[in-house]
Amino acid sequence: MNSTHLILQRAQALLRNGLFAFILAGCGGGVDSGGTGGAATYASGPITGSGSIIVNGVRFDDSAATVTDDDGGRTRSDLKLGMTVEVRGSAIDNSSGSPASTANSITFNSEMVGKIDSLNVGAQSLVVFGQTVNVKTTTVFDDSLGNGLLSLALNDVVEVYGLLDTITAQYTATRIERKAGATTQYRLRGRVSNLDGGAKEFNIGTERISYLSLAAADVPAGFANDMIVRIRVDSARTGSVWTATRLRDGANRPDEQSHARVEGLISSFNSITQFSVAGVPVTTSGSTAFLGGQLFGLGDRVEVEGTITNGVLAASKVEIETDSGDQDFDFRGPIEAVGAQTITVRSTTISIPGGVEFRPIGKSASDLVLGANVEVKATLVNGNQYQATRIEFKN
Repeated sequence: MNSTHLILQRAQALLRNGLFAFILAGCGGGVDSGGTGGAATYASGPITGSGSIIVNGVRFDDSAATVTDDDGGRTRSDLKLGMTVEVRGSAIDNSSGSPASTANSITFNSEMVGKIDSLNVGAQSLVVFGQTVNVKTTTVFDDSLGNGLLSLALNDVVEVYGLLDTITAQYTATRIERKAGATTQYRLRGRVSNLDGGAKEFNIGTERISYLSLAAADVPAGFANDMIVRIRVDSARTGSVWTATRLRDGANRPDEQSHARVEGLISSFNSITQFSVAGVPVTTSGSTAFLGGQLFGLGDRVEVEGTITNGVLAASKVEIETDSGDQDFDFRGPIEAVGAQTITVRSTTISIPGGVEFRPIGKSASDLVLGANVEVKATLVNGNQYQATRIEFKN
């Protein structure tokens, strides 16, 4: 898709949204996100909190959850801020004042593992495995990458967690790690294009992949252009074509009748009442709450909450997400260390600047002592430094 076509699509989306907003206002459309009832919970998106994990504003108790990735069984200690996950759990409980659930299963997978082909620190982007990756102020860098992009170099092998824009074939990074040691296989999740079933080759972005060596049973059912897949390839490329060693369906699939919270980029857009987020079909109605306005379209980052019926997410709430740097990360647990204007919670050092809000009223920095049970809201600075904005003391 050329840039002119993309611009036209986004312009059309804005016009449609503006018209719908006018109609909605004229009809007095109500806003009521409703409750979760007894439905099981599904959430997909990046991890934004630790002490259990927080995904899309829900705190999931992960103490008894089965944790897996594309390689099989993992442990809860493998879960890191910024990783993109799918979580299945119990019905949401709001009795504590914030949404909580007990996770049954957590699956995490990155968008790619590959070599850095190019770096553009000024534009805050890099090309990995032929794919353009955009870095935002909310992108989490592993602790070993203290200077963010400046810590990386050409030909480093990195693992990138993020959100795929299927329209531009670019990725928004939510976490970046450098892989240590030799890597014999690269990995990639993306949209299939230029499929040649005879030659058994296809593209993800600009990269050409052969699946000729795979058995028919190892190719996803309904394999076709526009399908989202996960692949593994030998890291030693033959000519201009990569050789696939694994090919799997890579779409997110929420459970039927689950209460779902899905965060991602809008991957298709017919109208404000019918679009897809991260490949999940979404419908809205007059009772849908729109937080942040109705002016969104292809490629925009949103969080959608609602119920899955016949594979479609009937939205009770649509919220536009930004990468402006004001996103809160959440740390909950006992204080493990106290320094000069810092505390450590969940093995993360958090700076305490002036102007931090303390809760409940009467609490102050003098109450930050070893063992104190706290919940810290913090913003991300320089990719892996956290600065508290609010500290609440828990019983």
